[in-house]
Amino acid sequence: FPVTIPMLPIMDKYGYALAMENTLLKNYVTEKIWDAVQCNALPLYYGNDWIYSEFPRDSFLDVRNFSYASDLISFMGALPPEEKARRNALCRGVYERLFNKKQQIKSEKQFLSDIVVRLFQIQEEKI
Repeated sequence: FPVTIPMLPIMDKYGYALAMENTLLKNYVTEKIWDAVQCNALPLYYGNDWIYSEFPRDSFLDVRNFSYASDLISFMGALPPEEKARRNALCRGVYERLFNKKQQIKSEKQFLSDIVVRLFQIQEEKI
């Protein structure tokens, strides 16, 4: 999930990041929300409801919950620092859980690959 362009200084400076998907198709999630979370910026997310299968409802700010941009901006302005930190922590927890799962899968694949390589080595030693 690493950020592919140098966005960290920009997102970190503002503390929020727009994370708007290109479509509302089911199960469609791109790097946008992950980039924001990785940079410790609270996502202002616009996407489909599938995202809630991974993220708690009170983590990122769901743009769809606001009728007008001014409502979202007012909410952000009134958001206490502790609440923003709590929401960031929830998002970060999802990121770390999924990233660790990805690393575990990668490790398991490497383990299986190592077994296959060793089996071929044993076979060659017998020849």
